[in-house]
Amino acid sequence: MKTIYKAIFLNFFFLISTSELVKSQTYESFLDTTKSWNVMEIFYLPTSNYSTSRIKLKNDTLINNLLYKQVLESYDTINFYPNGFLREDSLGRVFYNNNNLFLGDQLLYDFSAKVGDTLNLPVFFGTNEAIVDSIDTVFAAGKNRKRISTSFFGGNVPDFWLEGIGSMLGLLTSGYVAADRSTDLLCFYQNSTLSYVSQSGYNYGCYLTIGLKDLDSIKQIKIYPTICNEYFTIEHQENERLEIKLFNSLGSEVLRESIL
Repeated sequence: MKTIYKAIFLNFFFLISTSELVKSQTYESFLDTTKSWNVMEIFYLPTSNYSTSRIKLKNDTLINNLLYKQVLESYDTINFYPNGFLREDSLGRVFYNNNNLFLGDQLLYDFSAKVGDTLNLPVFFGTNEAIVDSIDTVFAAGKNRKRISTSFFGGNVPDFWLEGIGSMLGLLTSGYVAADRSTDLLCFYQNSTLSYVSQSGYNYGCYLTIGLKDLDSIKQIKIYPTICNEYFTIEHQENERLEIKLFNSLGSEVLRESIL
């Protein structure tokens, strides 16, 4: 039995570059509890496996007399667990503290950086060196934002940061470049409204949970293609009725159907 579904994407966003910095623009803080981020993580070994987490901020917290926001993360958009703290200083630098006494505060972003600066950004229990390649202003998520383009390993791995949104590698993973895994920002929300879709978000959608490893383990059911933006097919060999549920990027159920 083969069933074909159509996935409809209603939101389209664009990014317009401009060569001049808007002088009157005020810096937009990351530490806003109305914001949330969907980030995809891909593990390449032993086979490609995808997962998506949602990150949001909550509650003011004092650590060593410094003010932080608590970071919460969820892999189902419903159950959130604590995942460290963020703070921001007056220079536009953002620091992450995951309660590791040995590591302490780790620099995630420096929006006061200059072209040519080298920044040590966290990865696992060490750092990766990122070079600031260029700085400009772009229109994204409804306003002009400072953009800092960076690269790792001699320019072989490019990235860019958007003021108030963060790295295209993910909010907490501005230095997360590794051989066996990668992360990508998919979508950014404010006040529960989809405000920005990255290139990865356009390619994969705002919430991707099915990986090749997951599908390989279920021999009786085939879902293809595993990454789609319009149609996908469910094929099964079961002799019983199956219930299909489809969820949107906010975790809300948008389709429920039984198939034979």
